[in-house]
Amino acid sequence: MALGSRTSLRIGVLVLTALVITSIGASVEETNATETSRPVGAQAQATDTVLLFGTPISLTDLEMVLRPSGADVIAFEHVSPDRGGFRTVVPLRLSDAVGSYRDGLVAMGRGSEARVFAARLRGTPELTSGTPLAAIVVASLVIPSDSIVALAPYGAAHPIDVFRRQPRTSASRFGRPPGLAVIPSAPPWSPAFGRVDAMNLSGTRGMIVHDLTWESQSDIDAFGEDAYEHDFKLWNRANPEFCFPWQTNDFWLTRGSLTWGTNFPSVTKPYLDTQFLDPCTEMDLTIGLFWPKFLSPNVTFTITVIADRGDTASSPMTLAAQRVTKTGSWCDFDPFCAIQVNGHHALVRDTEASAPACRTWKRGDMPSEPCP
Repeated sequence: MALGSRTSLRIGVLVLTALVITSIGASVEETNATETSRPVGAQAQATDTVLLFGTPISLTDLEMVLRPSGADVIAFEHVSPDRGGFRTVVPLRLSDAVGSYRDGLVAMGRGSEARVFAARLRGTPELTSGTPLAAIVVASLVIPSDSIVALAPYGAAHPIDVFRRQPRTSASRFGRPPGLAVIPSAPPWSPAFGRVDAMNLSGTRGMIVHDLTWESQSDIDAFGEDAYEHDFKLWNRANPEFCFPWQTNDFWLTRGSLTWGTNFPSVTKPYLDTQFLDPCTEMDLTIGLFWPKFLSPNVTFTITVIADRGDTASSPMTLAAQRVTKTGSWCDFDPFCAIQVNGHHALVRDTEASAPACRTWKRGDMPSEPCP
C-alpha cells in the first residue's frame, strides 16, 4: 500500500518498470529466456516471484502446495482472521517462515491459521500447468529481488505492478522530507485517543500493540481522499545514516520474521510501511490505511506487530499521526503510492519513552502518559 512516511523525494528515485502480466506458463518461459540470453560472465541478479491467489488459501494448505517447489519465503499477505501478513528481511526456508508466522499469529491471539491471498518467494518456483501451485495462482510475476510490488484488488486490469529500487547515492536524501510540517495544534483527522504497548515476549521476540479511536464522523471525513499512517519508529541516533548490515539490528525490535495484523476494515486497505530510503538511525514499524475515509467513529481499532528483538535492550520510540496524499487508487500490497505528507501530529515523543514501554495519548494533549 501507500508508503507515506517517505514523501515526494521518492518520485526522484522510482523508475516504474514495464508491467508484465502474463499467463503462468509464459511468466516462467520469459524468465528462462532472459537467463539464457545473459552474456557469459555476467552476474545473475537475484529474483523473486510474486504470486496472487484466486481465493485466499489456508496457511496449512498453502504450505503443502508450496513444499514441492523448495522455494524460500520473503512474504505472505492474509485477509483472515484480519488484514495482515508476514515479512522477513532475508529469505527463510518454508518451514521456518510458516513456523514464525504461526508463532506471531498465536501471540496476537488470532490462532495459528490465516487465509493467505498473496506470497513472495525467492527464485522462480515451477508453475507448470496442472501442478497444485499453478491451480491456485491467478497472476504471477518474476521480479528483481530489490523491487517493490503492489497488488491490486481481484479482477483489476493490472493485478501486479512493480517498482525498481534505486541505490542510495547521497546522505542528503535523508533528514526531514520537504512538506513534513509538524502541526502545532491537533488536526481534525488525527485519532482522538489511544495507547501503545511495546513489550518483550518469551524467547527472542517482541510485540507492539496499538489501540486508537476516532470520536466523530467529521474527523474521519477530514481525510478526504488521503491516506493515514500510524507512524511508529524506534531510534538509534548513534548509528550512521549509512551503516553495515550488522548495525541494522541495533534496536530493541527489528523487521526480522515480522508478523502484523489489524482489525481495520478491509475496505480501508491496511498496509505495512516499508523502510526503503530510511536511514540506519531509525527502525520503521508503521501500519497505514490507504482509505481511512471508510473508518467508523467510536470504534477501538487495534494494530499488532510481532518481530525478532534486536541487539539493544531498549530504544527511544516515537508515534505520530500522519495524513498522506496518494498518487493513485490501485494500491493494495507493499506499494509506492503515497508521496506527500500533508500533516504530522506527534502522539508520543522519544524524549518521553523508550520501548519496551506502555504509553497512553490524547490528541493535542502532550506529553503522553505511562499506562495506568
